[in-house]
Amino acid sequence: MFSIAEVVDGKYRVDSVCSDIGGMGSILHVTKVQDPPPFQVVLKFCRSTGEEPIRRFRREVRLLLEFQSNGRVVQI
Repeated sequence: MFSIAEVVDGKYRVDSVCSDIGGMGSILHVTKVQDPPPFQVVLKFCRSTGEEPIRRFRREVRLLLEFQSNGRVVQI
């Protein structure tokens, strides 16, 4: 788990935890370290490094990309 103010991948500073109850990972409120956008950013990361959880995580990302035009789904 990441701590508040910790920098993830040298790109995002953790502002707060949005959700930590999911089975695959956590969702964090973050701010880009350089050139922050004028909107709030959330970062979801996968806790596990196992092959199956990573495969499921990637599938979830692919499914979210299919909903890019839906205003009720977070855009990635």
